[in-house]
Amino acid sequence: MGFRRPWGVAVSLALVSLLVAGCGGAAEPPVEVEEPVPDRTSAGTGGGTGASEPSQREREEERAVAAVDAISLEEAEFAESGAQELTAEGVHIRSQPVAGEAYHVIVACAGTGAVRVVVGGQAPASVPCDGVAVSRRVQSAPAELPLAITAVGGAAGAVAWRIESVAAEEDDGGTVDPDPELDDDDADHPVGKPRRKVRR
Repeated sequence: MGFRRPWGVAVSLALVSLLVAGCGGAAEPPVEVEEPVPDRTSAGTGGGTGASEPSQREREEERAVAAVDAISLEEAEFAESGAQELTAEGVHIRSQPVAGEAYHVIVACAGTGAVRVVVGGQAPASVPCDGVAVSRRVQSAPAELPLAITAVGGAAGAVAWRIESVAAEEDDGGTVDPDPELDDDDADHPVGKPRRKVRR
């Protein structure tokens, strides 16, 4: 009887050899993929030009504040002021000045249309939103002085307001105080010195 060759065993040994040879090689390192980095110079900065320009509402508010400051007193014992965008609710302030004292209420609107201004119990006044301040005088203020500024129709923009006291020496309308050291009989000498008039 002849011998048969063990083909199954030979094939198995060959496969084992291939597997061993494959496992013995060095493993290749993983390939790293770089993620793109966002461009920070153009994200949210309009091309990286720096700080953004003020909006239209901000410019209108600055214009209204500048108009109020232009006619306000440099120094006042009492001053309360503010500025904001003109909304449907309007501006409603309840100031607490010294009762019985004189005050100026200054209001300016910048934008389009007009606003309705009511100071205390005075009659309403219409103020155009042209960036020009107007002043209302309160001769004898109550303990609580309300101020209401509301939009007329479709008015839009920003409003600024200021409530300030009028000092006694500022409240005489430019009258003259006699000076005892001056000779009243001498026509070449003035009787007194006029005081600075209050801007109204």
